[in-house]
Amino acid sequence: VAMTRAKRALHLITEAPAPTSKTLRLDNVLQNTLAPDAAPDPENPVWEIGERDWWRQKTGGEKPAGAACAPLRFDDLSKAPFERPLESHIASQEPAAGEGQDGRHFRPEGAEARDLGTRIHALFEQIEWLAPGESPKFEGAEPGDMRLVAAFLDNPRNHAFFEPPAGTVELLREQSFEAILGGKWLSGKIDRLHLERDASGKLVRARVFDFKTDRAPNPARHRPQMEDYRKAVALLFGLPPAQIACTLLFIRTGDALDL
Repeated sequence: VAMTRAKRALHLITEAPAPTSKTLRLDNVLQNTLAPDAAPDPENPVWEIGERDWWRQKTGGEKPAGAACAPLRFDDLSKAPFERPLESHIASQEPAAGEGQDGRHFRPEGAEARDLGTRIHALFEQIEWLAPGESPKFEGAEPGDMRLVAAFLDNPRNHAFFEPPAGTVELLREQSFEAILGGKWLSGKIDRLHLERDASGKLVRARVFDFKTDRAPNPARHRPQMEDYRKAVALLFGLPPAQIACTLLFIRTGDALDL
């Protein structure tokens, strides 16, 4: 809102992201749109438009300021209504299962499943694009994990998700983001995101992929998470939700389900 209120000039100062940061924030989106190749510069703007010496120019039709006003006291200020802090929410959080709250976190098989999911995600993060029939090469990965990935990619339909699509497609992997949705602060990380552009470079479609290592497909369990991702991509990239496809990839069973 503040960016729409400037009368003479608008100066936006943002914090440079850490070199290893992948979090997608709204100020990152603005800079990537206006000055995608600019490096942080503490002395000069990375993007500007208009005249720097606008303040030297005379403006017509404005009345000069009157006499100096009396100093403003804190007690004279109107009392702003209390606003509750935003609630935070992590898109990948799910209701706990098992006996008692968070019971699954204390079961040995729960820890094993989380470790497997972490390792499988790390392998898929290494895959950029694959030629038809190509098998990815992983250095130092556990043989069982590699067999799981290989078996999933043996299905031509699954392999096609990792083949270069026609046209211009930007690929983002393990893309973190922060967004405010429905009055809540949403944090998340998208496993794989395809951003499709038309001949003019305009973003026209997006596809979200999420890797799951569930023993049996249960898309209803993950639907809230995928809806969060769809809303976040719509907000951050200015796409209608109908133009954002979400696909769950169940690595153990080889299923690919659209939501």
